[in-house]
Amino acid sequence: MRLLGYGRRSTGKQDMSLDDQKDRIENFCAETDEYEYGGEHELVGEKDEWWYAEEVSGSTYPFGDKREEFPKLVDHLEEDKSIDGIVVWEFDRLARDSIRQVNIKDKLRRYHVGREIEILQIDPWMPPYRTIPPVFPNELKQEEEPIIAYNLRQVFMLQGNSALWEMLMTSKRTRDGLQSKQERDERIGNMPWGITTDKLYYDLEKSTTRLPGENFEIAVAILNEQADVGNPRKHGTADGLWSYAKEQGMGSPSSTIKRMWDNRDDYRKALENGRQDENFDVSDIVVQF
Repeated sequence: MRLLGYGRRSTGKQDMSLDDQKDRIENFCAETDEYEYGGEHELVGEKDEWWYAEEVSGSTYPFGDKREEFPKLVDHLEEDKSIDGIVVWEFDRLARDSIRQVNIKDKLRRYHVGREIEILQIDPWMPPYRTIPPVFPNELKQEEEPIIAYNLRQVFMLQGNSALWEMLMTSKRTRDGLQSKQERDERIGNMPWGITTDKLYYDLEKSTTRLPGENFEIAVAILNEQADVGNPRKHGTADGLWSYAKEQGMGSPSSTIKRMWDNRDDYRKALENGRQDENFDVSDIVVQF
């Protein structure tokens, strides 16, 4: 069986990195006999041509605009008619619920590739099936052993519903945590760019104190420049500010500058606290926002 590989993880949050997923798939295809999978499994293409991976939430639609690599994989399937399927570490790398997992297989056949595409998972701890089983009645009737196919479908749907439940519970816990912080008037999220707290000095009792951090002087200069334009959410960033921020090592300048602007008071507090601490040299920094 000739295969392409697909990997996905939510942005920076999953334990199983994309490189780990890739290595496990390569090992699986090289040692197929150990899994008694039946037949050889060949990864199509030289070097990494077979591998498509991205950091994106599993709740995004696989054929939507937010996925960049999966559509490329589909194009590869359309171009090379000799490819039999897709291999993933777990089915939830494609989508987090069984409805979308089945939808992927159905749409590939009906609208994109025009043939049946097998989708395999390699995690040996998953239930006793390795491919997305036939799900629609007509497909099940064509199986040599329809009862087994029905049972596989049932297990598959249960696993998919469990993954969906897990995703919904994680979302609920996150919302509850954010609401709790709001009720206690606590900061939500990390410090704005350029600010730190005195956790740096291991004084946990005063860990809410704002202090100048790395890039603080640059951050104040950016806000001073932005003050001439106004709120970046309404008027955009000042001319040349995006490029300057990028050169200074700021990731995602547009969203970061908007967040900095929303937290201008924190920069003022950090500067005031820094002037009272001999560890900081902020005497030349002037706030104009």
